[in-house]
This record gives sequence, structure tokens and C-alpha cells, in this order.
Amino acid sequence: MEKLYNNRLLDKLLTRWSQLITNEMDGKWNIELIDRQDEFYKLYVKNIITRNEKDKIAIIISDAMRYEVAAELQEVLNKDTRGTVELKYMAGSLPSYTKLGMASLLPHERLEYNKQSVFADGISTEGTVNRGKILGKVTKDSIAIDYEEVMNLKQNEAREKFKGTRLFYIYHDKIDARGDHSASEHEVFDAAEDTISDIKKIIEKLTNFQILNNILVTADHGFIYQRDDLENVDKVETAGFDKQKIIASSKRFILSEQDFDLMNVHKFNMDYIINSGQTMFAYVPQADLRFKMQGGGKNFVHGGAAPQEIVIPVLKYSYNKTADLERKGIKYGKVGLTVTNASRKITSSPFSINILQTEKVTDKIQPRRFKVALWNRDGNEFKVSDEKLVIAESTSDEPAERQYKVTLTLTGEVENKFYYIRLLDEDPTEINKDIIDPIPFEVDLLIADDF
Repeated sequence: MEKLYNNRLLDKLLTRWSQLITNEMDGKWNIELIDRQDEFYKLYVKNIITRNEKDKIAIIISDAMRYEVAAELQEVLNKDTRGTVELKYMAGSLPSYTKLGMASLLPHERLEYNKQSVFADGISTEGTVNRGKILGKVTKDSIAIDYEEVMNLKQNEAREKFKGTRLFYIYHDKIDARGDHSASEHEVFDAAEDTISDIKKIIEKLTNFQILNNILVTADHGFIYQRDDLENVDKVETAGFDKQKIIASSKRFILSEQDFDLMNVHKFNMDYIINSGQTMFAYVPQADLRFKMQGGGKNFVHGGAAPQEIVIPVLKYSYNKTADLERKGIKYGKVGLTVTNASRKITSSPFSINILQTEKVTDKIQPRRFKVALWNRDGNEFKVSDEKLVIAESTSDEPAERQYKVTLTLTGEVENKFYYIRLLDEDPTEINKDIIDPIPFEVDLLIADDF
């Protein structure tokens, strides 16, 4: 499987992508008709903050959460929460590494480098304290905060701490924290799953605590991961670089004040984003090649121009109260059930119960597991038939394809009287609860002892 992924998908895709970069971009990092990461605040946040003094929004930035992880997160949120979810994308800043990506997401008019640090309008973009200062320039009702700090707050503490806050930048780091170290880079798939779980939890916390209802989830960059170690033939020599002019580097990029051409390497002028008059260039190995250098992980990399590294997700989440869902015509929860037998009389055994799944399974409406049986409810409750498990999971628009015929057999001695069909939930949180009111069926047998 790894060889198929590397040879048939990754290699062919990235080789073709590199050809397009060479032929179309001419040394200028620009993907036409796609939103740019360094315009994130202006495109997605500014209007919400400036249109009035009440609206709130939280931006959750998860380090190295590539687009595919966000797509899985979208599925989970659609299925498990009341929110409506929309997933978009933007072109990440190049080189695709943390310092530049994080700076790009903050409000700014000008980005510049001061040694190895990125500054936004004269303020360093590193650390939550500095990021909070940058947010404070656009609105004093703002906060930059780490994920763990939010999750450690109890409801009354959160409401007090965030009272009056309208703009939240929340920083989460699970994928990059593990992937960027050789000892733990093999855990990147687990880290991706943990990221999905973490972000779902914080969204639920922010909405359940009634802190705010509108949330954006994005990332500073993506990543490439290949399980097999790479041989030296996959690496580009760096001997031609003047070390004194290198500003930042990794296996997938070198940011330098030096201007020269190198085989199998794309070169981009950084004036597309750095508008301070500084002269610097981003050097990015073509396809999935790496620069030959010591340190760091071998399998988990980022910094380059591959789609996996520079396609940045923007997931828009809006929480809906039950009334909002009903007003918008959006159903939520599990599929409904109803018994459709024209006759409510049992004259033989076995007998059939016809059940209709009232709506199809969707992102918001989940399948339902339930048990069906005939019950005595006079005095002590007990079953007078066998019990059948049914899973209502049809996705069809046609009601005829959402019907279930359940055959039951009477057990023990029964009398000619009324009993009740019960549909009992199998969900662990709702175990043995009636899904609908028990429905009376009259047993009317000619010979009651024949079974």
C-alpha cells in the first residue's frame, strides 16, 4: 500500500504539480482565483468584528492540520453536533512552515522578518502574548489563548474570563508537536485522530457554555507523510547556499537572502508577502524531494509547495439551537419510527409488524438500533413474544425503501386480550427506552393453546 501511495499517487501528482509551478508561476507564488492565507483575517473575520459591537467569532488554529483532516472533522461535526458546517480552502503562504503560517492568519497590514522572526506591523507574531497584542490593535475585546487553557476552565470560570470578548484566537498543537520530532513522527495518524476529537470537544464546550456560536477552524500549514525512510537519491545538496544568508530552513525549504538558481528546486521571490523592502527568496525542492541536512524527522515534513502542504482548510461552524434548526427546516438526532400495520389484531403466530423509518439517514439524522417485541403491561411487564433487533439505516428518499417487516412468534401462554408492541432503543445512552408510545395489539386466537 505504501508503494502504491508513493509511486502511483504522490509521485505522479507532485511531479505534475511541479511542472505546473515551473510553467505557470515564473518565480512568483500566486495561485489565481483562490483565497490567500495572508488575507485570512480580511476575508473571513474583519467583517464580523466591524459590522457591529456584539457579534463574536472564535478562530481555532490547529498546527499542521492539513485539508484531509479537516474534511474528516467536517463529517464528525455534521454527524455528532447541532451545527451547520462548511469547508473551504485557501492557498497557504510559502514556505509552508509555522512562523510564517501563524503570522499570515493574524490581522496585519505589513509582514516583515527580523532575523528569524516574523513581525506584523512591528510586533513579533510568536507566542500568545504577542499575538494578543496584535489582536488588540483591531479590537480590545479580543484574546489569544492556548487550547489547554480553554479546556481546563469550568463553565463559570469560562463565562467570567471571556465576558465581553468578541474575537478569540485559540491555538492547538497535536499533529505538528508529534510529527516534527523523529522519536514521535510515526504517531502522526494518531495525532490526526486526536486533533479531530480535541476540536470537536472545544467546539462543544464553547457552544454548550454559551460563549459563542460562530467558529472558524484553520491551520498554519499542512504536511507530507511517508512511512518508508527515504534514500539519499531523494535529497538535494545544499552546499551552494551561503550559510550566513540563510534565515530559516528545513528539509523542505530554505529561506535565504541569496539569489541563485539550483537544479530541481523552485525559487520564489518573497516580495509577494514581505513588503518591507527586504530581499529574500524561498527555495523549495520540486515534487517530494528533500534538502540534504541533519536533524528533524525523516517521514513527516512541511515547508514546501506540495498541495498537501499548502492547501489550508477553512472550516466554518455555526451552532444551531433546536428552534433555529426547526426554523431552517433542518432535522437533527436519529431517524424516527412508526408502526404502519393497517390491522391491530393478531390472529396467528408467527405474525408481522410493519415499521416505517420516517426519514432518511443524513449528516444530521443518524441511524437507529432498536428491539421489537410484544409485551404484557397488566401488572408486571414481560415479553410474550420473541425479540428482534432492527437497524433503521436507509438513506433512500423513497418511503417504500425505508420499511422493515419484523416477524415475531408468541411464546408461552397468552390470552385473548390486548398486549403492546414496544420499540426499545439500543443506544447505550437511551437503553431500553421506548422510542414511540407502546401500541396496543389485540390477540384474538381461535385456539389459544396451539403454540
